[in-house]
Amino acid sequence: MREILFRGYSKDEEKWVYGCLTLNYTIIDKCGNEWQVEPSSIGQYTGYRDIDGNKIFEGDVLYLDGSYFTIEDMRIMSGDKAVKATIAAHNYKVD
Repeated sequence: MREILFRGYSKDEEKWVYGCLTLNYTIIDKCGNEWQVEPSSIGQYTGYRDIDGNKIFEGDVLYLDGSYFTIEDMRIMSGDKAVKATIAAHNYKVD
């Protein structure tokens, strides 16, 4: 079974936070800490990891075989190829 995990960017903390997502764009971690996150930064864990072992979330920009693509593009690729990708950037621009 795939781990259900969300990620979002907290402007207040200026960092990415991970945990459960609530209806009002708040992420709550395992310790009960709560952060308001930018709605456009929210992504769910895909169940895949890159070659360095980092979790890949929806919206991440990946690098594979000389090309950049988003996780949405990866859905048409084989699982074997996806594992060989590396995360190039989180697809969210901080103003």
